[in-house]
Amino acid sequence: VYPPGGVYPPSVYPPGGYPPGTRPPGSYRLLFPDPVSTDNYAEIDTSRILFATDVFAISFHIKTDKPTTGTVFSYAVDDQAQEIQFYGEPESNIYKLMVNGQISNDIELDLADGKWHIIIITWSGDGGAWTVTMDGDNVWQ
Repeated sequence: VYPPGGVYPPSVYPPGGYPPGTRPPGSYRLLFPDPVSTDNYAEIDTSRILFATDVFAISFHIKTDKPTTGTVFSYAVDDQAQEIQFYGEPESNIYKLMVNGQISNDIELDLADGKWHIIIITWSGDGGAWTVTMDGDNVWQ
């Protein structure tokens, strides 16, 4: 789903920064209606996309005023339903990153303020180095 004129929050790119009907490559906007539900999800066909198996970086914008976000994203493969998962603990600002069944320590993110935030998560299989940044600040490593 993509509205003409850009997908980024106005604080990041001013309105009208992209000509109507155009968009930056790889940009999509997903809106999930209230109430929070396991029925509110998006599925993306990745069958024609090649993923590296030993390193990744995931970035996204998120805006919520709810203390519970549930699973923010997950990536599955045929033999592992939750190969990569980033999720919030119920009624808290604690998040977890799971990769190949290994779960991170608590990651504290104050997202429930109704403002747009940019989250970037990186992982390297070489030594299992994980990082999480929020709005440019390293919040977990």
